[in-house]
Amino acid sequence: VLIGFVFVHTSEKLILQSAESKSQRRMRKLIEKEKNLDGVEDNIQQLLTIELEKEDLDDNALRDIAQTLKGLNRKSRMFKSRIDRYKAKIQKHLILDLGNLRFFTNFSYHLLVGIIVVGLLTHDLIGGILFFLFAWFRAVITNRSGKPIMFTDLEIYDTYDIERHVIRKYMLALSNLIGVLAGLLLYIINFAFTQVFFIFYSFISGVILYTIVREVLPQKEKGNPLYFISGFIGFTLVIIAIAFLTSFIF
Repeated sequence: VLIGFVFVHTSEKLILQSAESKSQRRMRKLIEKEKNLDGVEDNIQQLLTIELEKEDLDDNALRDIAQTLKGLNRKSRMFKSRIDRYKAKIQKHLILDLGNLRFFTNFSYHLLVGIIVVGLLTHDLIGGILFFLFAWFRAVITNRSGKPIMFTDLEIYDTYDIERHVIRKYMLALSNLIGVLAGLLLYIINFAFTQVFFIFYSFISGVILYTIVREVLPQKEKGNPLYFISGFIGFTLVIIAIAFLTSFIF
């Protein structure tokens, strides 16, 4: 479980921190310079306002202030243009790297889920049903999550869209079926994969736990504790009901 949790988190963090690290540093420096430039512009505009409020206007002073403001505006536009170029460059690499990582992890996840469901249903019906609910819940979370921001200070978002990659889209759609077929094949040939099975089971549980912690649980002051407790009680009742029904039927 811990390995699955750590694997997803570490992989994403390494990609985020390594993606165009030089561009990130340059962009942050430009943003800081732009903020300083905005402060200087505000001060000069205040000076211009003071000069305009005087009865005897100094034409030369006004001309100098206007020229200074014009130069600062031109420099500000240059900074913004360079910031936009760096942002586009960073986002391009992030989409590519995170897209490859998420395709690999999602395909492996659904493949292993298919294998595990077959193994669980042949040994433990309750465990198989509960695991299916967990896996389905994780898929719903992934599909409903929007475009999370990757760098809060740089305003760079994760805009990867699987719909644009037709081959990957169909491979992910078939990954569960491939996993189920692989699980059935292992069951038919009586392959003794008990230890490997529980390793897969624990790894996938860690991935599901990470997804819930990262994308479902509200952060900081957000969220209603009453909803959290209600969900906990409700899910516990579902588990008890499933256990009771299966014990009654079988």
